[in-house]
Parts: sequence; C-alpha cells; structure tokens
Amino acid sequence: MKRMNKAIILLMMAVLCFSFYTGCQTGIPTGDETKAPFVNPYDAAENACLAHRFVDGICSQCDVPYAPSEGLSFSLSEEGTGYLVSGIGECKDTQIMIPATYEQLPVLGLMPRALQGAKEVTYVHLPEGTTGIGEWALQDCVNLRRIEIPPTVNHIGREAFSGCLRLSEITIPEGVLIISNATFRDCVNLTTMHLPTTLSVIDQNAFENCRSMTEIGIPANVVQINAQAFKNCDGLTAVRYGGTIDGWCSIEFDYDDANPVEIAKHLYIGDQLVEGVLTIPEGVVTINHQALMGITDIRAVILPESIQTTGSFAGCEQLEYIVFKGSPINTGDTRVFANTSLAHVYLSDTKDEARPYIAYLASACKENNVEFHYSDEWAYDDSGVPQLKPTNNP
Repeated sequence: MKRMNKAIILLMMAVLCFSFYTGCQTGIPTGDETKAPFVNPYDAAENACLAHRFVDGICSQCDVPYAPSEGLSFSLSEEGTGYLVSGIGECKDTQIMIPATYEQLPVLGLMPRALQGAKEVTYVHLPEGTTGIGEWALQDCVNLRRIEIPPTVNHIGREAFSGCLRLSEITIPEGVLIISNATFRDCVNLTTMHLPTTLSVIDQNAFENCRSMTEIGIPANVVQINAQAFKNCDGLTAVRYGGTIDGWCSIEFDYDDANPVEIAKHLYIGDQLVEGVLTIPEGVVTINHQALMGITDIRAVILPESIQTTGSFAGCEQLEYIVFKGSPINTGDTRVFANTSLAHVYLSDTKDEARPYIAYLASACKENNVEFHYSDEWAYDDSGVPQLKPTNNP
C-alpha cells in the first residue's frame, strides 16, 4: 500500500511539473516566441492611400485600379429601381469600394446602419450615381479616415458618421440641404469640413464634440442652426460666413451652443474679420438673438433706423459703445449686454422722445455702468465716430 501511495505521489508530481512548463496550470499562454507578433487589424498604415482619385479606373494618387469590393450585402430599393448596400456581409476589405451596379441594377447608396460598427474599415468610396447615405450608416466606424462622396448624393441621414473617431476630412457635395441631427457627433479628429453652398440647415448636435476643428465655413444659404450644433467644439478659433453681415444677422440660432462664434470668438464675412466698428446696414429689421454674441473683435456697433430687435451682444468683451440711429423697440433679454465693456449708448432721440423705451433699455444695461447720450448731446465726427458736444458751462 505504501508503495502504491508513493507511486501515486510521484505521478502527481510529474503531472504538476509538466503543467508548470507548459503554462497550463493557469490557462495563460507562456508567450511562445516562435509565434508571429499580434498585429492590430484596425491600425491602417499611415502611408496607405486614403484619398483615391480614380481617373479612367486608375487612382491618380497610388496607381491602384478601381476594384469593387466583393461580399457586401445588398437589398432591393422599395421602388425596385436599384440596390442599397445593407451590410458588410462577407467582405474583408478595409478599403470599401462600393460597386456602381449589382444584379444589373444601379447601387443607390447605403441603407440605415449599413456599415455601422465596421471597425476594420478605413476608407469608403461611393460611386457616381449613388444618391443617399442612410441613418447610422457609418456610425462607430472608429477607424474610418476618409470617405469619397460623389456629387449625386443629396441626402445624408442622422448620425451617419457619429463616432468615426479617426475621420479627419470630408467634403459634402452640392445638393445636400441639411446636416442632420448628430451627423458628425464625436468625430474628435475631424479637422477639415467642406460644406456645400446649397446647405440651409445645420441640425442639433451636428458637430458636437468635434474638438479638432479649428475653423468652420458657414455657407450663405444657411438659415437655421439648431441647439448644441457646435457643443464642445472647443478647438474652434474662426467662423467664416459666405454671405453678408445682414445675412448672418438673419440666421435663426436655436438655443445654446448653436452659434459657433460663441466658441471661436472671431467671425469673418468672406475673408474680412468683423472687428472695430460694426455697422449694420439700413434695411435690417431684426438681429436674431444669438447672431452677434461672443464676437470679441468689435469695439462698437452702429444700428440702422430700420432696426426693431437688436438680439444679444453678450460675450462681446470689447464692446464699448452702441449707436441707435432709430428708436429701439426691443433689445432682446435683460442680459443683452452681459460680459461686455459697454460704457456708452448713443440715442438719436431727445430725452423726452426716448421716454417710451429708455426704462427697458436701462434694464438691459443694468449690469453695466452705462451713460446714455441723447441726440442733442452728441454728433458724429469726420470718421463717423460719435463724439459728445462741448457743453456751454460758464
């Protein structure tokens, strides 16, 4: 019996020794150096061509021929006139080349959620003839760096690119009217954004958390920018508007974080920085509430006779004086001059004529130590700057 026990003990020790040398006692591999090192399939080579430009079927950048990706899933459109990419299917490509046709019918675009969460994808090329990118179509494609969108695309759905962490540049083609809800939210490396002249609406949260953008160009046809469209875009230093100052004043900014100037602080009309004395042209009746908020380069504002609603100048830190050429009817909320250096308000009415509105205007200026100057107290100098008239004190 003792010999048997001794044999059993020796056998168990042998098993333990074998387990020790193979690493099996914990289930953790020992790190066999003969194995190939692990390569993260999501790390695309930095020198890979991520901006193909196909001319006669050959990329002018890297000479690679256009080869449609195989294995993608497709669904027939509701009208039956073409197909839409519906999923990644069995495709293993990291650079997705959407074919122009499938089953002898044209490919019309990407269905909602078509490539959602495809972490391996670094590049997508949509062929001429595609017309739409569906909701969430490329959401959370965390390694997508570039996408080529043809001029035939006229619709991009909500959150289509949200969570594309490595997307750095994109051009939206002419014909697109709306940047939908949260389209580029959390695209933290997006630095270059080309918006079409046809654009009219930037919807809520459209660029939220796009922290790498240093400037944004707003086309002249934009009439509405919704809440939190530029929330946390704290890298912005310039907003470039393609229209005129009266066009900018007419944009409807819907609630907080809608106007990117509040973050960027600097507004350009075309190539001209809005600075010094800002003269609003005659004919402008309303300055929408947030339009002029946060512009740090203006020292004075001259409002036309036609103005009825001034909007807010909150955050215009260097604003020292404002001139009303007409009788103001509504000056926005009571914080219209908050966080400014406003010290002088020049009115084109006498004190008696100003009685109907002076109390309201004074309420709007209550956070500032403001002096009101009535029409018989001041005049413009040769440079168009208001100057107080000399008093006739003995």
